[in-house]
Amino acid sequence: MEQEKNGTCDLYFEKLSSATDKGKQILDNVSGGFKGGSLIAILGPSGSGKTTFLNVLSGYRYQNATCESLKMNGENTDFEHLASISCYLTQDIHLNDLLTVEENMRFAADFKLGVTHSQNEKNAIITELLDSFGLSTTRTTKAGKLSGGERKRLALALEMISDPKIIYLDEPTTGLDISTTHQILAYLKKIASTGRTVICTIHQVCASHFELFDLAYVIADGQCAYQGRPQDLVPFLDEHGLPCNIYHNPADYLIELCCGDFGKDKVGHLVKAAHNGAAYIRSHSEDEIPTTKRKNGIKHLVNDNATWSYKFQVLMRREYVKMSRNLLLTYLRFLGSNFLSFAIGVIFWNVGADASKVLFNHNWVIAITSNIILGGLLCPILSFPMEMDLIKRELHNRYYTVLQYYLTVVLLDLPVSLITFVSSGLISYYFSGQSTETDRTILYVIFIAMLGNVVNAIGFFFGTLVISFNSAIALCCLTQVPMLAVSGYAIMFQDLPWMLEKISLAGYARTGLQGCLIAVFGLAPRKLPCPEEEDYCFYKEPHRLLVEFGIDPNDYALCLNVLIAWLITVRIVTYFSMKYRLSL
Repeated sequence: MEQEKNGTCDLYFEKLSSATDKGKQILDNVSGGFKGGSLIAILGPSGSGKTTFLNVLSGYRYQNATCESLKMNGENTDFEHLASISCYLTQDIHLNDLLTVEENMRFAADFKLGVTHSQNEKNAIITELLDSFGLSTTRTTKAGKLSGGERKRLALALEMISDPKIIYLDEPTTGLDISTTHQILAYLKKIASTGRTVICTIHQVCASHFELFDLAYVIADGQCAYQGRPQDLVPFLDEHGLPCNIYHNPADYLIELCCGDFGKDKVGHLVKAAHNGAAYIRSHSEDEIPTTKRKNGIKHLVNDNATWSYKFQVLMRREYVKMSRNLLLTYLRFLGSNFLSFAIGVIFWNVGADASKVLFNHNWVIAITSNIILGGLLCPILSFPMEMDLIKRELHNRYYTVLQYYLTVVLLDLPVSLITFVSSGLISYYFSGQSTETDRTILYVIFIAMLGNVVNAIGFFFGTLVISFNSAIALCCLTQVPMLAVSGYAIMFQDLPWMLEKISLAGYARTGLQGCLIAVFGLAPRKLPCPEEEDYCFYKEPHRLLVEFGIDPNDYALCLNVLIAWLITVRIVTYFSMKYRLSL
């Protein structure tokens, strides 16, 4: 690869520890060092702390970690800074499956290179990377149709656009056959040869693949059992009385020792021999490190040339393309809501023009607002959980910020939501025979749109709290059924206990229902025709219904303000909830 090299990054750490939130020790004062331009394997049994080690060192998750000394090129640094000059690929590769390989690369180039590079320069970098990673023949293939090996290579190519100095990979060969594994490791070796530090965890490695690594770092029970070159492993074991059979894969033998297959005491013996990683630091003095000094320090390695507004525009374009290629959910949302609205309109056919059916008309308002609430709540609830892992990766690798992603989702969903709610409300409004007075219709549409957007925002908020559809349904039932019950959907306002009646006044369900009732029965006084077969129609003047239910026809402004307050509050709370969820 001919991309400009800004020097190597040599990383040394001493007494690195990490624990869970409950205090369980995962890493116990491990030490070591990784020289730039090296391919490093992190080995160890399952549960030994390999992924935690990678998470901490990469700055991906370091909240419960401590380190006595952390240096890069001889200068003190911290986990946050390490995150800013590196990229991290988790074990499960998450890509934008609806975009082609080339589109994924183009959007990544826009995010990472910004406006300081011309389109021709970006195209040259993309072409070079696709050629280097063997993806040229799949340029027009959607990422969702790539093989496992191709997905991993594409994920690597995406991160190489910003020229990271350190690349972390969590088990990049898991689930791949031996031939594909060799290809992936060969690509990683090629990347390391350009001066970058490539650090990856490996669950199991054959002897021929083990030799491809420049350095092995072995973790057992949260401690370092060996650090050194693969070819030095057998002499190390011989020196400490643990000879490896000539026909045995040294890497497998070492893992078996770390698992305690030859006795639990062997683990402690290895950790003591390696001085928990400190032996490598002692034998490789920092005076030998070819440091790369810069005028203003190491932080000039950060490659982030895109402005906030430019990244936001790129994200809007990308998410719009994805949305336009996944219209099934949008169609189902639109058609499902409108079909139910049509059914409600047919059931309550022409009740709005009949003075003898005013109470039925009241039930129609309850039915249509219930449709808006339940439909608007369930549709967005899983949109965030389905993409959360992808968002986490892109956030850590500095594609965009949480605020940019959140604003993009809200703005792109807004026209779809408005069209769905308004059309749904108007269809039922027409078939149920409601008044065609302009002011009455406009007020009804405003309340339907506002109520729909509030519940849509609440649904998205619930999406930041749940991880499965079952838990989403349970959360909806636990929160919405009581809300609807005290908001006039199951019990009349005047029949509520005093305290519940006051509480419901601040709820979006009651204010949405009350606003629609005012639009249908309030405003300018009018008289409905009473059928000839009826002797008397008490609700010939429909505003009487509002009086009977204790609703002030002039409260529509108050109801609207309550819905606006709900919308703003929920949007803000959702942002912070999403930000917290993505930080876990």
